[in-house]
Amino acid sequence: MFRNIKIIILSIMLLCKINIFCQSYNWEYLGFENVEAVLPMKDGKIVIGMWPSFNTVQLSTDNGSTWNTIFECSIIGHIKSDDNDKIYVTSEKGITISSDFGTTWDTVAAELPTTEYNDIIIKPNGDFVISTWLGIFVSEDDGENWIASNFDGWGIIEMGLSPNGYLYGANPTASYFGIYTSSDGGYNWILSAWISSLCVEFLGNDPLIGGEGWLFPGIMISTDNGITWEQFCDFWGEDEPVKEILITSVGWIFASGKNDNVNGIYLSEDNGTTWKKVFNERANAIAEDENGFIYLGCPSGLYRILYSDLPVELVTFTTHVEGNDVTLNWATKTETNNSGFEIERIFLEYKYTDNQWETLDFVDGKGTIIGPNTYSFFDKNLQSGKYKYRLKQIDFDGSFEYSKEIEVEINAPTQFVLEQNYPNPFNPSTTISYQLPERGKVSLIVYDILGKEIVSLVNEYKTAGNYDVKFNTSTLPSGVYIYSLRLHDYSSVKKMTVIK
Repeated sequence: MFRNIKIIILSIMLLCKINIFCQSYNWEYLGFENVEAVLPMKDGKIVIGMWPSFNTVQLSTDNGSTWNTIFECSIIGHIKSDDNDKIYVTSEKGITISSDFGTTWDTVAAELPTTEYNDIIIKPNGDFVISTWLGIFVSEDDGENWIASNFDGWGIIEMGLSPNGYLYGANPTASYFGIYTSSDGGYNWILSAWISSLCVEFLGNDPLIGGEGWLFPGIMISTDNGITWEQFCDFWGEDEPVKEILITSVGWIFASGKNDNVNGIYLSEDNGTTWKKVFNERANAIAEDENGFIYLGCPSGLYRILYSDLPVELVTFTTHVEGNDVTLNWATKTETNNSGFEIERIFLEYKYTDNQWETLDFVDGKGTIIGPNTYSFFDKNLQSGKYKYRLKQIDFDGSFEYSKEIEVEINAPTQFVLEQNYPNPFNPSTTISYQLPERGKVSLIVYDILGKEIVSLVNEYKTAGNYDVKFNTSTLPSGVYIYSLRLHDYSSVKKMTVIK
């Protein structure tokens, strides 16, 4: 399907900005409700956690076709996995771990002085870092023993581990709100910024924090390991929190609102500069699998969509008129399954035509590609009048979408002109060009040097405009010939020479 061009315009220009050809997004509904956590795994396995209804962890081993309950609890925090496909669930029971996709479970950290376990980080060396309602703890022996960090407050609801080893914690609670940072694996934490925050994601090594809204709305970023922070984007307005953030493998950014007035999932394909709404409900979790599916865990259930189902975007569509020629320029921001574009035109002088769209040509698309692409098409030697153009984007499966239409006008000539044929002398063919300032019955006749008519090239009504006529002399001998153009009281005569 189609998706979101920048052109140099030299003369007369009409500009039509187009957001997308198709505003619909084909999210697949997989069932359930109040999906709090989503974990896509390898080989078609998906794990989800639901809370406060159902209060279970479900596993699908067939890409979401069927599901089985593998764990029951009262409160779901997060669900994570490691490189060995172990599943980690944070709940009121502690940290519960399964190495056989939920057949058996081991519980660790149940002895800690809390019943609310928020999040877990599995470090590359296998150590655990967990955030609870009563602090952050580290285990160096698979959860057998726990070391209390220097942070003994509450409310760090989500943590993130950057590729360079820094840990970040998002805290929205009134007494301890802020962004917390650890540079030593979770043992010691500092308050990096007084920013009430809800979620953590990474753009390379740089953390992105979803602001709670009342002090710092939108998304904040740090490019110096948490020392300073600045606003990455604020596309929802003042006091609007960002509930979840996902940066995909192709660099797209998904973000979810939290409050009712900005409920929905938003997508940026240009590193946060522009955003568009792609789903009409907030998400508790956003995740990507190895096959290009994006999963949403929402209050109304579990949804997913392929990258290929997100529409091709056309960002600009322009025309440039010079004389009797029109240049079309357009560009796409992304393309998926794009076979190409049919260029269609309609002549608006309906008194003299049947006023139907005609297909001029087909321009090949780029298939599936992330990033901008530009295209051009040249429509030459048009007669005067108004025209409309549109693009018909066609997928490889035959489905298609139309762009918006843009209108151009070719101005009529102001003089009656018969041009010298070109080339001249010639053998065997030449082109005769002429201009008509008004509509009428036109005759263009070729005579020999004695005034005998050789051929009538034009004998019909024409609208005002510019015209070219091909003349072939393959059956005529060498010599000088006369050609005469007439329209109403206008007439013009010129000579041409055939040399064989």
